[in-house]
Amino acid sequence: KLFIAVDQSMVSLSVDQSERLELDEDTLEDTESHVMASHGWLPRYWPQVVGVVFASVVIVLARPSSSLFSYHPTLMALAFPVFSLQAIMLYSKQHSLIALSSRALKTRLHWILQVLSLFCAAGGFGVIWYNKDLNSKPHLMTRHAQFGLVACILTVVQCSGGFFALNHGLIRRFVKPTFIKYVHALSGATITFQLSMFALFLACFSNWFTNAIPMVAVRYALTSLPVFLGLVVYNHVSQQFNR
Repeated sequence: KLFIAVDQSMVSLSVDQSERLELDEDTLEDTESHVMASHGWLPRYWPQVVGVVFASVVIVLARPSSSLFSYHPTLMALAFPVFSLQAIMLYSKQHSLIALSSRALKTRLHWILQVLSLFCAAGGFGVIWYNKDLNSKPHLMTRHAQFGLVACILTVVQCSGGFFALNHGLIRRFVKPTFIKYVHALSGATITFQLSMFALFLACFSNWFTNAIPMVAVRYALTSLPVFLGLVVYNHVSQQFNR
């Protein structure tokens, strides 16, 4: 009887603790939502704002349709700091534009944005390759070009991994679906996106960019934006996988 009484008390205590924990988690979520709402939309969505600002400046400087080359910075600015960044940030509790939406909707928008990023990156790479051919210039002679090529190749790999993560029934016999999703998410945020931001960082030291922005302070301020975006995404994925 004593054992039964002790067991019943332990069960009731564990139930009370779990209920208290659920209440604390609900209270914490409500508090976080209240804080985010009180701070306004700008602090919450500042990574997206920074990405759009950086891309807008690059596009204004490039003046699309002014030359064949102008499409290269335009498409690359749309590919990574806009489409790819927004696709990754959809899963962030702090910075997602649709934080309260279902996982299915986030996944659907994620692959749509990543496909747009892939098309823009492929178009930007094709434009600069063709432009150099027209001007009889050698290819891949700078660190910016080399890291940009690696980032574009990894973008194709990431999209392929995303396809199998969505259609995991095709490879279920060979690889666990959870492993594919884990590798896809981790490598995309820590390798592919970081390399794309580094390629943009190097682009800010190119002759075209330095001639377009002669003011050193302004140029360095813009140069820092890809670094900040890379750190934000790295912080996001580290929080996701360190739970």
